[in-house]
Amino acid sequence: MKIEIQYQQFHKKYGDSLSRYFSRLNLKLMKLLTEEINQHLNISLSYSQYHCLQSICFKGMKQQELAARLGITKQAQSQLLNELNKLGFISKEVDPNDTRSKIIKHTKKGQKCVTEIINASIKLEKLVFKDIGEDNFHILKESLKRIEELKI
Repeated sequence: MKIEIQYQQFHKKYGDSLSRYFSRLNLKLMKLLTEEINQHLNISLSYSQYHCLQSICFKGMKQQELAARLGITKQAQSQLLNELNKLGFISKEVDPNDTRSKIIKHTKKGQKCVTEIINASIKLEKLVFKDIGEDNFHILKESLKRIEELKI
């Protein structure tokens, strides 16, 4: 009961928690970006697939580096990469420096998709910029960057 009272007091003073705002915003952004890209490319990929494609460096990257960047298990990554490979968005090549390792690269189809992801992201940022203004936009981005860098 005590925690409920603490939460109500916090909520009354500060509004919703940051985690709720971030969660709702993340879902909203994922939905908007996914719909925009799917419509533009006339395909149906999940946000996880887009996130994976966007996370792969333009020059390609090792499978282990990608798993670390995505923050997912090797098994989940393997499934995700196999799906994207079957759909023709990525290729897996043997690392010439370590034959046990694979380099993940975009195919032409994957590069086109990443271009659309970037365009959709820019379009979304322009909408936010237009709505909240330049000063607030820069404050928002700087605040989000500082929150991301917190040692928590």
